[in-house]
Order: sequence, then structure tokens, then C-alpha cells
Amino acid sequence: MFKIFYFIILFAPFLYSNTITISTGEWTPWVSKELYKNGIGANITNEAFKTQNIKTEFHFFPWKRAYIVAKVLKNDTTGFWLKNPQREKDFYFSDSVFSIKNKLISKKGVDIDFNTIDDLKKYKIAITRGYSYTSQIDTMIKNNQLNIYIVNNDLAGLKQVLKKEKFDAFLCSDNVAKSLIKQHFTLEEQKRFHFSSNDVFQKDVFLMVSKNNKNHKEILKKFNTGLNIIKNNGVLEKILDKTSGDNY
Repeated sequence: MFKIFYFIILFAPFLYSNTITISTGEWTPWVSKELYKNGIGANITNEAFKTQNIKTEFHFFPWKRAYIVAKVLKNDTTGFWLKNPQREKDFYFSDSVFSIKNKLISKKGVDIDFNTIDDLKKYKIAITRGYSYTSQIDTMIKNNQLNIYIVNNDLAGLKQVLKKEKFDAFLCSDNVAKSLIKQHFTLEEQKRFHFSSNDVFQKDVFLMVSKNNKNHKEILKKFNTGLNIIKNNGVLEKILDKTSGDNY
């Protein structure tokens, strides 16, 4: 009897709450407080939890703080993240929420030719401060095997692309770049961007729940169940269709 009572007390905050709090940062079009339904990734998350009769509440922070807030349990989960060794030490991961393709974005007329990651060594590549890319790229950056230039955010990187003063190309998610270009650049400026035909990489993106969270199994089970439901009923596909954009 005591064990049953203990189980109820331990999981009561989650079982009797119908709201999940999610810490995150700005990452248009995937998640932003300025976007309809907080963006595509947020919308997917909302719909998945809705199938389980759970509401979502997104809290926006700088990315590093969003990570810490979830790690110390001030929010239930955090989104949206690629896997890397450090994150896997601190968090459990959901099933893949969506995937991103990262391309090299350059000024039209600038010749960027690559087939492998090693080919990037001959260029100066801009990356965004605080981002993780892939284990291979992160390791190459750490070991100074890539000639990199760091920008504070994706929009700053895109602005520098047109100037082509600091680097040859900017490594960025194609949908993120296309969304920002449409929002912040004139039609004439939009024509001056070139996206590499090859992907530098394609990776899945996840929700994370802190390993300090005693309810992690239940939270992830609810989300993954809901995610599978909206995959099968076509809701997920309809949401992702909104990511389609013009070719550059």
C-alpha cells in the first residue's frame, strides 16, 4: 500500500497537470513567439500533445538559457535540438520531431564546390554562435581543422553573405534561411543569394527532457504516442508542407 501511495505522490505533478512547459529559443520558421502557433516545430508539438489531452506552453529564452532552464526542471521539456554527446549526458530525447537540411549559402556568383565535409577546408565558413552541427563538424571546428567565422545569429550571417567581406559561405538550415530572407530582404536582395545544391548534412531534431526529471518516461511516452498519431492521420504532413519555399 505504501509503494502505491509513494508512486502516486511521485508522479502527481505530471499526472494531474494538463500543461507541459517547453523552453526554447527563436528559430524561424520552426519556433518563434512572432509566428502563428509559435512556428512549425511548436505546432507539431502542440498537436502531438493535444492527442493526449495535454496543453503546451512555450517559454522563450536565449538558447543557452533554454537548455539550462529545462535541465534544472524549471520547464518540463526543451525544444528543438540536434543530438550531441553533451546533450545526451544531460537529457533524454523524444522521437524525431522534424529534420533539417543544412546548406552553404553564398552570394550568387561565388563558386562553392564540395562533395565531402573535408572539401570545406578550402573555404572560410560562417557558423552561428552556440550551435551544434554534427559530431564530425563540431570536432573539426574544435580542432581548428575548418577556417570558420562566427556570427551572433542566423540573420547576421545572411546579412554578411551579401557583403562577402568576412567569409565565403554561411552554413545554415535551408528553411530557416529562406524564411529569414523573405522577412528581412528586398526582392532584389533575395535574388542575390545562392544555396548549395548539395546538403552539408541532414539531421533529425528532437524534444529533450532532463535526466533529473522523474517524469521523463511518462512525458516522452505521451509525446511520442501523440507524434505517431499525427503522422498516421496526416496532420504532421500538412504542418510540414508549410516549410516548402522558393528555390535559390
